[in-house]
Amino acid sequence: MRRGYVDPPQVKVHHQGKEVIALGVSMAKGGDIIRPGKQLKTATGRIDDELPAGIRLVQVQDQPKAVASSVNEFVKVLIEAVAIVLAVSFIALGLHKRPDAATLPIWKRWTIDMRPGLVVGITIPLVLAVTFLAMNYWGIGLHKISLGSLIIALGLLVDDAIIAVEMMVRKMEEGYDKVRAATFAYEVTAMPMLTGTLITAAGFLPIGMAQSTVGEYTFAIFAVTVVALVLSWLVSVYFVPYLGTLLLKAKPVQPEHHEHFDTPFYRTFRRTVNWCVEHRWLTIGATVLTFALGIAGMGKVQQQFFPDSSRPEIMVDLWFPEGTSFAANEEVAKRVEQRLMREPGVTTVTTGSAPASRASTCRSTGVPAEQRFPADRAAERLAVRESLRVKLPTLLAQEFPEIRGRVKLLPNGPPVPYPVQFRVVGPEPQALRLRADEVKAVMRASPNTRGTNDNWNEAVKVLRLEVDRPRRGRSASPASRSRRRAGPSRPATASASTARATS
Repeated sequence: MRRGYVDPPQVKVHHQGKEVIALGVSMAKGGDIIRPGKQLKTATGRIDDELPAGIRLVQVQDQPKAVASSVNEFVKVLIEAVAIVLAVSFIALGLHKRPDAATLPIWKRWTIDMRPGLVVGITIPLVLAVTFLAMNYWGIGLHKISLGSLIIALGLLVDDAIIAVEMMVRKMEEGYDKVRAATFAYEVTAMPMLTGTLITAAGFLPIGMAQSTVGEYTFAIFAVTVVALVLSWLVSVYFVPYLGTLLLKAKPVQPEHHEHFDTPFYRTFRRTVNWCVEHRWLTIGATVLTFALGIAGMGKVQQQFFPDSSRPEIMVDLWFPEGTSFAANEEVAKRVEQRLMREPGVTTVTTGSAPASRASTCRSTGVPAEQRFPADRAAERLAVRESLRVKLPTLLAQEFPEIRGRVKLLPNGPPVPYPVQFRVVGPEPQALRLRADEVKAVMRASPNTRGTNDNWNEAVKVLRLEVDRPRRGRSASPASRSRRRAGPSRPATASASTARATS
């Protein structure tokens, strides 16, 4: 008995050309990945100080850092969206033309009343705060999908508040007092706004009802958007009118009061609508043509629900012929590793060799070639990553023809082995393999496919020993049978066997 490594090995990991022991730390379900990241950083610093000379800890992946960077980016975009919406609200609701504008310079002809925009501005953080509470209650985390949903909902949740405030301002300009204007805004706009809110929420219902892995990822789009829209309606019909009575300023009614929509802009708009109604068939035809152009234009847009991650890693899978020994696998993986380390822009290379199935050890997976750039050079980092992604397939095919390589980026959504997959089903394995080869031949003939393969791989011959027990018993000598009865129990050696090669 001796202490040693498993031979042949099951898994081997290399980092920068040296054999290492890989430690994987995963977060428990429902946890906050940023918090254990901080705890791990503290723990690794303490452990590294206690390690013997010549041994050190090297962090290959930093998922908490990537998640924090991604979330911070979305939070930044959310803040920018809030600022833009507030600016538009202040200008659109408060911009008024002075009565004596004709006698004033151009830059003095207009004035901005901040009060209507302030009412809308207060509703935005209120709705977002209550939405965050609802997300916490229903267990919806703060991640890319939920933050993106908030950005989508942000342009929708201010609609109801703008309608209510605009109605109050108009009625106050017509002589209504604040309370009467608030009640009028509620009576006239509450139900139409609720109908529009429910219709918009129903548009996201298929995402919430999708029973699939993608539906699990995208459920937050439906949940967060619907919650934000419903809360915005409640705030608009109850909170906004009350807030308007406190903040809006009633203006004295002019004796020569005229229709607010009797301005050059509205008169032009009214003439355009009348023309469209009079020439309805031309209007319908133009609408259908625009719709058709939109459909045609969608065909030019990349059809990708989950875009690739912006992280700098590139994953390279190396597949060897079925039955390849682990030593041969490792030897080629080392050569690939050394070749990748010579590529400009690559700073770290980590390889992991592991069996792809119970029958063979033929896969070297996880060769993340990472590029490091300062944060303000993200565009350069992605450009280098893209150039490597395009270059590596040709490099692997020319310099390592004995392997099948696949270069891919880290996905944002659920992992997909291959973009296009076909399943060939049948009762006979040999006939099934022939049909699968025919399918592969058709796919290889297409100019739009590459890396065509199947998950059965190559057929490998296997030796199986079948012991003929009757003949074995007859061939044993009387002396050996006597020793077997008298001696200790031990494994018997087959004296007669047949070898059968199967694939």
